[in-house]
Amino acid sequence: MAIWQISFYAVERNKTIQDEDICYWEKEPANARSIVFLTQCESWSNDIIQYGNDQSTCIELFLEEQRVVEIEIRLDLRSITNLILNDVLNYITNLDALIYYENSLIEPTITNFKSLIVRSAAYKFCNNPLKFIDEINGSDIC
Repeated sequence: MAIWQISFYAVERNKTIQDEDICYWEKEPANARSIVFLTQCESWSNDIIQYGNDQSTCIELFLEEQRVVEIEIRLDLRSITNLILNDVLNYITNLDALIYYENSLIEPTITNFKSLIVRSAAYKFCNNPLKFIDEINGSDIC
């Protein structure tokens, strides 16, 4: 993942923070492969269906026996638009999923989504790269 990307997961609504397998879908969600706003691209793995460029905004569908079991979403904050935010939110809503980010489960609303983005290291980096680097100097960002 690039420093300008924010990464999170679409997870089943019945999951809780205490679940060890919080990102794992027991059954493939309906519409998981219905991603029309990003182009399907070649993935580095046969067990991943990738939409979008992995250095930009992308959605990765992780497979087990050809069944989607995990959905990771990465947003490129260098070029984020309201259109892409709404497309991603609509996708998550159509899955009837929650957003899992930094050990929190978040309802997929535009207000929550923008708040999550503004708190991210990727946003801070894109907003002011030199200040971000100065602030992390000597600390571990990963």
